[in-house]
Amino acid sequence: MHLPFFMHRIGQVIVMKCLGILCRREVLENRERCFLPAALVDRLAPLPFLLHPIVTGGHATEEAARCDGLLLPGGIDALPFYYGQTADVFSSYYIGFQDLEEFALIDAFVKRKRPILGICRGMQMLQLYFHGDLEPSFDLFAHAREHMHSLRFAKETYLRSLYPDEITVNSYHHQRVRFPANGLVVDATAADGTIEAFHHAQLPICGVQWHPELLEEDRILPCFLSVVAGIIPSFDPADHAP
Repeated sequence: MHLPFFMHRIGQVIVMKCLGILCRREVLENRERCFLPAALVDRLAPLPFLLHPIVTGGHATEEAARCDGLLLPGGIDALPFYYGQTADVFSSYYIGFQDLEEFALIDAFVKRKRPILGICRGMQMLQLYFHGDLEPSFDLFAHAREHMHSLRFAKETYLRSLYPDEITVNSYHHQRVRFPANGLVVDATAADGTIEAFHHAQLPICGVQWHPELLEEDRILPCFLSVVAGIIPSFDPADHAP
């Protein structure tokens, strides 16, 4: 990807797009730390985007005004309280109000119709934001041995235009989407029926259950960044040729 591909000029000034990435906050080595996944930063850092770490959703409106798009990375489980289930003994959750802050951040970007990509937990949080639910636990071994499985693409999906053939993806999630929330369109499923990708029918929003930053032949991140940069429209199958 060449530098001018993701930038445009206003007079003689080159304007670089800004991508907001939500940081995850966890207690590590007895201290609360904010971090972004190293694999994700390694993929994005060489590209001509301003990467803007978002530590908290407490200033969601300002962050949505500042950033041209939002990336919600993977993380641990969402509290089952949001979808009427009880905690699972194998689940782990963020302390404090991080779930609520993430919802506030999604809401601010939705109101501005900014592009959003949810990865793994990020996809699940989009599902909950649009009033869907999750399955708090399921048979992980049957779902993905060795943390890998193939995808089945839906017809007329932007993923089918990105990947002409079926692909194998990684799998590290403990919760899963059971039925798409209102407005979300399923793009891919696993063999056991697990929803692995969706996009919003009217908004520039998509989610994938796997981690594209860990795949060598990933086309999800370039596609999303092209949407953020305004190079291609949002998730129209006719306009998402490889």
